[in-house]
Amino acid sequence: MNPIDAYLSRFEGEPRLRLDELRSFLARLFPDFEEELRYGIPTLRLKGKNVVHYAAYARHIGLYPGPGALKALEPELRDYKRSKGAVQFPHALPLPFPLIEALVRKSRSMAEL
Repeated sequence: MNPIDAYLSRFEGEPRLRLDELRSFLARLFPDFEEELRYGIPTLRLKGKNVVHYAAYARHIGLYPGPGALKALEPELRDYKRSKGAVQFPHALPLPFPLIEALVRKSRSMAEL
């Protein structure tokens, strides 16, 4: 079992469904990204640079695109709990795929500088 699958196997129910949904979405959208386990969580990398991390928790999915991407999309993120480099998507709400895509694209453009 690869490390990402091992990480995912730790979850059941809603967190697992949401992780699988997010992973599939990101793989379809960004097929050139490498998938690795970094800092103990799934990470998408491009040309050896981390672009975005994601993780599941009891009440939310955490997405870690970095502070630059979050700052660039701050108005769109006003309804979500955030920290310097992360945003939380509560399990009670659908995953906001257009926003996730925008965050990952912004993080990617910053990683390619």
